Amino acid sequence: MRRHVLVVVDDLQQAPAQVALGRWLAHAPRVVVRVPRPSPWVIRPWATVAEALAEAEAWLARAGVEGEVSVAPTVEALAAQAHGLVVLAGPDAGVSAWWACGVAVAWPGANRPGPAGRVAVDWPTPALAGPTPAWSLRRRGGSLSVLTGAAEGSPGVEGVAAEFGAVLGWRGEVALAPLPAAPDRPAAVRAWLAAHPQDLLVLPTPTHGLTWGLARHPWPCAVLAPPPRHASPLDPSDLLQLGDRLVGGVGHQRPLGALALWPGGTLRVVHAGHRSDPVAVDGGRLVVDDPGAPALGIETVADRPPRLVRVLRPGAAPIVLFDADLDGPRVARWPLGDRQRWAVRLRPGPARADAIAAGAHALLDAAAVLNDGGPSDLPSRVAPLRLLRVARTLRAAGHAVVLVAAEGAGQGFAAIDPAVLDGLDGPACEARLAAAAGPCPTDLSGPWPAGRALTDAQATTARRVEVEWDNGAALQGLIAQISAAQRRVHLQVYIYEEDAVGTALADRLIAAAARGVEVRVLVDALYSGHHVFGRENAVLSRLDAAPGVWVRASRPVDGLPSVVDLKGRDHRKLVVVDGRVARLTGRNVGAPYYTGFEAVELTRESPWLAVPWLDAGVVLEGAVVAALDAVFEGAWRAAGGPALPALDPGPPGDIPAALVVHRALRDAHTVDTYRALIDGAQRSLTVVNTFPVQQELVRALRDAVARGVAVRFLVGNVQPLHGPERAPFAGAGPLRELATEVVHGRLDALAVEGVAVYEYACEVPGLGRVWPHVHAKLVCADRRLCSIGSANLDVTAGYWESEALLVLDHGPTVAGIADRLDALFAQSDRVDPADAAWQARAARRAWISQHWPSVIG
Repeated sequence: MRRHVLVVVDDLQQAPAQVALGRWLAHAPRVVVRVPRPSPWVIRPWATVAEALAEAEAWLARAGVEGEVSVAPTVEALAAQAHGLVVLAGPDAGVSAWWACGVAVAWPGANRPGPAGRVAVDWPTPALAGPTPAWSLRRRGGSLSVLTGAAEGSPGVEGVAAEFGAVLGWRGEVALAPLPAAPDRPAAVRAWLAAHPQDLLVLPTPTHGLTWGLARHPWPCAVLAPPPRHASPLDPSDLLQLGDRLVGGVGHQRPLGALALWPGGTLRVVHAGHRSDPVAVDGGRLVVDDPGAPALGIETVADRPPRLVRVLRPGAAPIVLFDADLDGPRVARWPLGDRQRWAVRLRPGPARADAIAAGAHALLDAAAVLNDGGPSDLPSRVAPLRLLRVARTLRAAGHAVVLVAAEGAGQGFAAIDPAVLDGLDGPACEARLAAAAGPCPTDLSGPWPAGRALTDAQATTARRVEVEWDNGAALQGLIAQISAAQRRVHLQVYIYEEDAVGTALADRLIAAAARGVEVRVLVDALYSGHHVFGRENAVLSRLDAAPGVWVRASRPVDGLPSVVDLKGRDHRKLVVVDGRVARLTGRNVGAPYYTGFEAVELTRESPWLAVPWLDAGVVLEGAVVAALDAVFEGAWRAAGGPALPALDPGPPGDIPAALVVHRALRDAHTVDTYRALIDGAQRSLTVVNTFPVQQELVRALRDAVARGVAVRFLVGNVQPLHGPERAPFAGAGPLRELATEVVHGRLDALAVEGVAVYEYACEVPGLGRVWPHVHAKLVCADRRLCSIGSANLDVTAGYWESEALLVLDHGPTVAGIADRLDALFAQSDRVDPADAAWQARAARRAWISQHWPSVIG
């Protein structure tokens, strides 16, 4: 393909002088030579034009560039031809007309020898969208100076020269040359050029009279075309190195100015002057290979020039993360010394240019870092926890995060509320940083290292692990355990029902206390109806009155409750006896949790509460028991109880495990646990739960299927059903039907995309097929890792409520659990996306499942 050179010869005597500048045009995508046609008002015979054409052809030959020589009748026609740098001979050409057409202009200015390889680029706002320089500046050697009006050391200035050169493909030396502040910018540039001779000056835009002020200067001067008037709405974040890939978020400006995630499609990456093949963007997340450059250009396939973004790699420089929505001058006042300030876009928010201009050194996108798709089911008040999750992800990838401007729990970094930072001076800030830095795990050998890096999970061991699926057997085992207690019983539940099961268990606890066993019972005040709005649970009151029994309710509710009062509850369920044996379970104290199908006679008229649920818990012995007792002790003290001495758990055992403790609105260890299990699965993944799976986890399950993992999901019916007509049991009401629709609706798209979704079912004599509720909370990955405990897969468990989960990292133990799961799936009914009845149900619940209020769960 022939190269084209565009040379505008308004002064015919200047054409030979373009040879030097032509060497810079060797890679221009299109160059055309223009010679102005004669005008009725200008006496310029055609013979003179013919001479100019001949001179232009000679110019092309001397420049070593293949091209065309033509006569452009109008500026508009020239603009239609021009796609590279436009060379204009003669300093007196009409600049305004050329800029009106968006055509780049160059003034060679003097007949000088060929360039020695020194180029200065004026870049008044180096950290903004850019780069706009034409690719015609590509060169393998020489040096490149980047002029900027920003002060040296200002945010966004360091490294801009290298970033500029990396995107352009400049192979030689690149240096930053800050200009002194001066009201007369042309004079400042001229003074700098006088002190630092250059072969070519490149101006990105003709602002503030700079173009006119330099037009008559003897240095060759190229003015680069401004972006089109319909500026691209593309707004990428900086790119973060995670492993061997670069990850960034891509937003776009909507017509009214609001920023949203890039809706999809493809983009191109620009590096070393070359454009990549189109790269797919999924949910606003861009993932590309790492070329080793300090910066890349990102552009749409149709719109150019690209947007310059930095590549952020692990290093020693300490990093501070803050919400990009915070006021820039406010962040600038924090006494953080030379620490890097990285803004994090937690929601569709400020453009990268705005964040950099406000003082940030970089802009990250939380949805891209976390790969959560920017879920719409998260309440706004958990934004600080997403910021903490970003920090943990960066720490796990080797980035030196030392401070997060958010209230919460750090892990190797400090987490301080922005309002507190506002009031600190330098010494006080350093003291708070040192005091607030959370422990950083230095040894991740042992069980489940990927998850422990994100969740603060405690490595531990067990010598006995027994999963209890049968409700009746679980109740008998619990009663036997309490009956055998010799020193103390610690029991914590979310719900303690005033029914036959609650009463029977209370009788056993009172009997244990009567023989000298210390009995402590901790319940959630709101959901057990104890010390809430003046009400007391009669069974718990009887327990509390018994000698040797202490009952406490966590977070009593009086007066008008806030959303946090209603949602920030303690959802843990555990039992520890004598410090030697423990139960970590999904079961509360009540009939649905501890009643087996063999213990009831169900009929079509049976109330829905009489239908047993599928639940699960794990019986444990070994070192893990002491860890669980410490969890109870911490919650007991938070509820106003005294400190409790630790008991010896006996031999530790050799089954590796990790204990995850999630604290309501203080961390996000639950969702990070499930993400680590799902993202780490390579062959198979099994999930058992019947709560609205949060959108982030839906996305993670979809991604697991896409990479070839066999995913299956066992779900129940919040409104139990029976018989061929799938009729509901009596008294369930519309709310439970709605809850079922929401839960199943979150799984509909997954079923279409390849997740094997099963409705748990069992056969009941005299009634036939029954589809009960599934209250178990379990995830198994690759028949090697398995989590079990109190946490569902919904937003409530992920953020609002306190939870406890045990992750087993032991192939033989987990394989046994997986075998039991195989039997449960075998008796259940797989959803068939081709079934017309299922399609009708899916269509009905599509909207409500996506718009279910996050405050509910």
